[in-house]
Amino acid sequence: MIAVDWRLEPKFDETMSCHLWAIVRVLTWYGVADPAPLYGCACTFAADLGGPLPDVAFWPPDWIPAAERIFGMKLGEVDRDDFARGWAEVVGRLGAGHPTIIIANVYHLPHTIHFGRSNFGHCVTVVGYDEARREAHLVDNGVACWGGTIPMDQLEQACDLRQLPNGRDARLRYFDLLPPTRPVTIDAVAAADAAAVILAIQRGIAGTDPIYDAHPGHRRRGAAGIAALAASLAELAAALGAGVGQGAPGQAAPGREPLRDEATRDCFSRLCLATYAVGELRLGAGRFIKALLDQGRLAAAQDAAQTAVDCLAESNRLWRLTSMMYLKALAWDGASIAARIAGRLHEIAGLEERAGALLPQAAAAVCQDQ
Repeated sequence: MIAVDWRLEPKFDETMSCHLWAIVRVLTWYGVADPAPLYGCACTFAADLGGPLPDVAFWPPDWIPAAERIFGMKLGEVDRDDFARGWAEVVGRLGAGHPTIIIANVYHLPHTIHFGRSNFGHCVTVVGYDEARREAHLVDNGVACWGGTIPMDQLEQACDLRQLPNGRDARLRYFDLLPPTRPVTIDAVAAADAAAVILAIQRGIAGTDPIYDAHPGHRRRGAAGIAALAASLAELAAALGAGVGQGAPGQAAPGREPLRDEATRDCFSRLCLATYAVGELRLGAGRFIKALLDQGRLAAAQDAAQTAVDCLAESNRLWRLTSMMYLKALAWDGASIAARIAGRLHEIAGLEERAGALLPQAAAAVCQDQ
């Protein structure tokens, strides 16, 4: 039996999606008490808003270098197209005392309500392995709030992500996460680093960060990208209202039929993931700036910073509502809900634009702090 000394009870936070919350829980296990600076590092959009069918890239391009530079921590994703090879690496990490986050398809996770019903990726943490029993010990900090064992044959099925959006050829995907070498507290973030994070948030909102040049899938985001997404959804709503993707005619009133066309369902599913990712990261950006405000480190731009935080909070609230609207659109009334989503996204774009315009003042203020 190989295990880490995991003494944290499973805990769920509905404000964050499973991957970021799993990272926070592992960092808590390592003894990190205040993850707010890490939210700040995750400050740019994680959804590709460049076209009518967005895909999801779960890591924003500035998260890893920012975390490495500011806190000295290692963070990344590893895909293996061979489960046995990937699992051997996970077991090696456990033996070195490192709990390891993996992504599994809930369709094959018996402890979830989605078992045998829904297909999507979900983060769980491996905390032990019993080779004699051929069982993995997992902790699920999602809605299930579960800890227990799963047979390795079942886990291997769950870890095959090839049929999922953004699953690529992964038969095992795990997070290469090692503890920080410097304190992860808001106090530990130097003024120059804090200003850099704030400006990265602003560049992410505007879609102008030079780092995107190396990441074509992350271009055209921010207020302009959101507006483009709203326009594409308006077009989709018109198509659905005309009966595209609505199944056999005559079964229900126009616009009230479930979305049965697989291509249309896939579009909405990916839009739902994109919405969740963007909203979560706006929440993280707002929390980072709010922590600086609470410490008095933005006193020279108090009003501007607070307004930006308020805009980001409202943006996140609307993103979450929009995510729920996508789910409803998958079940019924696709055309009218798509039209309402497009209108909501225009509101969000305005909030993002206003927040972005105020952030340079906050960055300048924090530089005066020290």
